[in-house]
Amino acid sequence: MAGSLELVWSYMLEMENNQNPFKEKRVAVERWTRFAAVDIDESQGIIARAKQLVAIGVKPKDALHVASAIEGKADYFVTTDDKLLKKLINTADIVAINPINLAGIIDERSY
Repeated sequence: MAGSLELVWSYMLEMENNQNPFKEKRVAVERWTRFAAVDIDESQGIIARAKQLVAIGVKPKDALHVASAIEGKADYFVTTDDKLLKKLINTADIVAINPINLAGIIDERSY
């Protein structure tokens, strides 16, 4: 929808958040689920795409996160991991971006 943001949530986010030993942080992240427009479950397509990403050097868990975002038709994959950003630079399926640059894009579009 033009002029709005939609969050894609995935089983990988859920799994990693459930493993967070810090209750306060875990609860804070958990609150984001209510804002998700899309919730992605594991599928063979995600696994296959993740394997392609691993083949270019992306760590397996990161690959599953990215593949989930692609499956959810996200425009952006937001991360602060500079190494991951560099590995995803030539991935045509999704734009990998850090939060600061995404904030600039959002500001320019005046959401």
